[in-house]
Formats: sequence, C-alpha cells, structure tokens
Amino acid sequence: MRVYPFLEGRIKNPLPKEHGSWGMFFLPLAAGFEFNHRSAEQAWLETHGHGYIGQWVALNGGKLISHGPNAALLRDDARSQGVECPFVVRVPVDFGTPSAGWLLT
Repeated sequence: MRVYPFLEGRIKNPLPKEHGSWGMFFLPLAAGFEFNHRSAEQAWLETHGHGYIGQWVALNGGKLISHGPNAALLRDDARSQGVECPFVVRVPVDFGTPSAGWLLT
C-alpha cells in the first residue's frame, strides 16, 4: 500500500492490500497525530475568495502562497517554498452565491 510521505511514521498497522483503496480511509493513526481540519484555509477563502474567482489558490494556514490557472504548478511552487502539504483548491465561479440546489427534485 502506498503511504504518502507526510504520513510516514504516523500510521500504525496499515490495512492489507486486499482492502484496496478504501483502506486508506480507515488507517489507524499513531497516537499524537493531529488531524488538520484546514479551518484557517477555510476562513481565508471565506474572507478573500471573491478576489480569486475561477482561479486555483494554494494556501498554507491563513496565508496565500500563490494563485493561477494551473493547480499542479501551484502545488510545486508551494513545495519549493517548504510547504509539504499545501491546501490547493479552485475558487468556483459561483463563489459566495447562496445555493439551494439540494431542494430541487
């Protein structure tokens, strides 16, 4: 099973290969591992996302690392700046627009 570099040493007893890719969602984490809920990045998007509609943004905590049309380039740029696992997301065109699409049948 492939283990991402930032998880090496944090996972104990990985699931056997026969569990397939779903196994990655159920890996027990070593004691002391803190899950990053990306709340600082979500807050940044809520406050500043309107200025980057239609673009990809790379964030680390509440800080914008870079933005542009290519997610892979942003990821690579962030990693070159020492950010091991940047938060890279595309700001949707309808960002900030209230949605009740779940009400439609």
